[in-house]
Order: sequence, then C-alpha cells, then structure tokens
Amino acid sequence: GSIWNFGPQEAKEVVVASALDFCLVVTQRRNISETKITTSGPISSEWMHIAQAYAGAVGPGRETQASLADQGGSK
Repeated sequence: GSIWNFGPQEAKEVVVASALDFCLVVTQRRNISETKITTSGPISSEWMHIAQAYAGAVGPGRETQASLADQGGSK
C-alpha cells in the first residue's frame, strides 16, 4: 500500500504506516505489533492501540497471530 500523509511535517505525534497496515489495524484484522507501523509520541502510540473503524466501545484489540496459533485457531 501507499503512504498517506496528513498534518503538519513538524507534528510531534506521528503515525507512519502503509495504507494497508493502517487499515488492517483499525479494522482489527492485525495486531499493531505484526505490522510495520511506527509511532512517535505517547498519544499516537496509545491512539493506534485503541483505534477502530467501527462504532462501539473500545474492544480488547486483535491478538497476535502467534497467540492465536497457540490457542489452536484464528479469529
């Protein structure tokens, strides 16, 4: 996926991600640790861990593929 840029270049809180990785995380199809997403600043890091692209309360997030395999399946 291509890189999306939004906001000022001098921003202190930054998320750097391909469009694919970003969408996989916010739709909870991948755990952020299994992507190449990087964050700068505590707010952007926290936000990426709770981001979701659908209505409702914040959920627990996606487990890693390794932890799902340890449980004998996938979600």
